[in-house]
Amino acid sequence: MKILYIGSICNESEFEATNSRSKIKVSSAPQHFEAAILKGLSSVCDVELTCISAECIATYPNGSKFYLSERTDDLDNDLTTKIAPAINLPFIKPKMHANAIGRMVEKWLRDNQSTIDKCVFLYGFYTAVAEKTFEICKKYGCKCFTMITDMPSVALTEHKGLKGYFKAKAREHAVKVQGLADGYVFITKQMADVVAPGKPFHVMEVLVDTSIVNNTKCGNKQRALMYAGTLYKKYGIDTLIDVYEQLETDYELWIMGAGDYEEEIKKKAEINPRIKFFGVVSREEVMKREQEASLLLNIRNPKDEYTKYSFPSKMIEYMLSGTPVFTTKLPGFPADYNEYLYYNEEYTQEGLIRDLKKVLSLPEEELKEKGKRASEFVRNNKNCERQMAMMVEFIKSQL
Repeated sequence: MKILYIGSICNESEFEATNSRSKIKVSSAPQHFEAAILKGLSSVCDVELTCISAECIATYPNGSKFYLSERTDDLDNDLTTKIAPAINLPFIKPKMHANAIGRMVEKWLRDNQSTIDKCVFLYGFYTAVAEKTFEICKKYGCKCFTMITDMPSVALTEHKGLKGYFKAKAREHAVKVQGLADGYVFITKQMADVVAPGKPFHVMEVLVDTSIVNNTKCGNKQRALMYAGTLYKKYGIDTLIDVYEQLETDYELWIMGAGDYEEEIKKKAEINPRIKFFGVVSREEVMKREQEASLLLNIRNPKDEYTKYSFPSKMIEYMLSGTPVFTTKLPGFPADYNEYLYYNEEYTQEGLIRDLKKVLSLPEEELKEKGKRASEFVRNNKNCERQMAMMVEFIKSQL
């Protein structure tokens, strides 16, 4: 079976170098998620992969590149990806990416016209690229599947003024386009009724490359709570810090990542030496710290609309680390995770403090066992090889 994969992944070293030079850093989570997808697809014996990427970088001058040149990047698992060219400016970049990738898709479809067992697979939802790809696939009678990790209806929000106007227009257009694929891979079942009612879909909330823990060297456990991920107020990082400050504990709080709450975190870290802010660090450093911490934290408001349609990718890496996880119970979490996580179900400051204190008072062996069982669950059930094999079976059933 031939699959044309379209995403944003590029060479890891190139991604890190570009991101480090940029004023605004893009999240590395999609890069790592795509790497796991491609590793899993590569392990499916009858799949032949071709990859195309629209490089993910903030628009210039916040991003370090003005022009994104066409090139071929080496990836893991003996794969390469063709990077689409574009001028890295608002409005211009999406159109150029769409046109460049459209030409690449059309060439691939012409070259493989005689192959019956084939499809195009889009990771994420880059509206301009998706629209062009759907159009060309329809022209050639090739089915196109897409994995949507962030729904346009809830992702493109919370902006005012002129920027808010354009975001609203972009959201409106994206919502129209999102239902045009032939099949979908979602990260929560709730997404299906909103994105494309009646269309075939497969739910795959997460996947992970389990080897990332095996290759990480870490030190001894430390009395530290840890959060790694996007540092946006709308995702609850302010609540997490407020709760920590009222714990009256000798545990440190380690924070890693980037976002609009960064400056506030830096101020809090200057006042409270137990708050350690590391900023953006390598994936290896994140994994190392996750294994050394005592408890990993994920605190988001379960009443927020977006939580129905999201499964934080960091949760699966948290669980894989073998360190126990404390999280608010979000509607997007399937029931089979319940026994492996420590939940807060009452999203109030008092409830969070109470439940967190209760977890921290548990015997060390009990915490260790919880983390160990969570890690085994992820290794056995959410590894990228197993998840991609099931996804390929879904795609085959629709061809």
